[in-house]
Amino acid sequence: MGLSIVRRLFRFLRTPFLSPAIRENNRGLALLEAGELGQALAALDAAVRLEPTLTAAFCNRSWCHREVGEYVKAIEDANQALALNPRFAEAFNNRGAALYHQGHFKSAIDDFSRAIDLNPSLPATRVNRGAALIAIGEYERAILDLDWYVRRFAKSVDGRRYRAMAYAGLMDYERAIADVDEAIAHDPKAAGCYADRASFLCQIGRLDEAAADCDAAFERDPQLAATLVVRGNIALARGEFGEAVRQFDAAEQLDPQHSGIYASRGLAWDRLGELNKALADYDRSFEIDPKDPITHNNRGYALVQLDRYAEAAEHYAKAIEQAPYHPNAYKNSAWLKATCPDADLRNGKEAVALVNKVVELAGRCPSDWLEIFAAAHAEAGDFEEAVRWQTQAVEAANDKEKPGQTTRLHRYQSGMPHRI
Repeated sequence: MGLSIVRRLFRFLRTPFLSPAIRENNRGLALLEAGELGQALAALDAAVRLEPTLTAAFCNRSWCHREVGEYVKAIEDANQALALNPRFAEAFNNRGAALYHQGHFKSAIDDFSRAIDLNPSLPATRVNRGAALIAIGEYERAILDLDWYVRRFAKSVDGRRYRAMAYAGLMDYERAIADVDEAIAHDPKAAGCYADRASFLCQIGRLDEAAADCDAAFERDPQLAATLVVRGNIALARGEFGEAVRQFDAAEQLDPQHSGIYASRGLAWDRLGELNKALADYDRSFEIDPKDPITHNNRGYALVQLDRYAEAAEHYAKAIEQAPYHPNAYKNSAWLKATCPDADLRNGKEAVALVNKVVELAGRCPSDWLEIFAAAHAEAGDFEEAVRWQTQAVEAANDKEKPGQTTRLHRYQSGMPHRI
């Protein structure tokens, strides 16, 4: 009996004294990690009241505010933590994450980089900086961060999903799909992974496989708007424009803040000849993300049809600036510079440079792009090359398109450029 008392006393003496504030902080952190955000916030509030200089409590409360979408409060708490300890890497990470969610990606990257400088082994910061780099189109830098993370956490679903997005930004869809395959292997229930893979498969024309992945995503989470967005894009690729609109409408009901809905539904309205509805959707997309390159590209395409050529050129330029690895805006800009009725906007030399960039980025020339290459060379005065490309366009044309493509070939053979 006496020995038992001695042992209990020894354990008591070895246990470090925890102040009430530290106990509340630790309880709040445990609740936060368990997803009990309301209780976590109450505990962390108590910790801060009990000890206003407890750096960890401000840092953890910053994290909690971020999790509930209170980004201004998250930044305020991170600032307070950094005022108490300017070398607190986790506080820089938390502030960066809040800035990321506010759309301040470059400021977020600065904070994540500072956190990494202070603590290079802090894993979440690598993923966070990778995500922010993806958001500003710096895919190669993002891959470096995500490589670091995946090497250390090979089973991380988030790490592989973000790296897949970076590969997709570089048009490397095969590697993107391989990463998502690995993510699904580690978490077969993750609906978002199937939606991601469906999107990548859709981009390379594997539409049936994409549709099957959409079904798998929907089975796992019927409320995931991204699945319906991909279904809409599959319908667009199949020429089923009314069905595409229906899918995008359903996605909007689930997540009205998803900018991809409006960029793609606008294109569906464009294909249906409803240009005013298309422009309204692009306006809505810009309200959510003013820099979205797909919206800039698609709006430019609609404006060309309305003879608003200068505005279209501006949107194509912005699309290229925001997505320098994606060929669509390059080829659309090339077409405008080659064929625009406004001589001030035409430039054959620039049009040829743009189509050369298209080949470099895409690694191929789909049949419906052949006429763009021909028009660019014709405007540059190289009619021999224009005839070569246009001959291929005629050979690839269907019965409906062939007469118009043949007429254009005859123009080039006569030394006459094309005008829209």
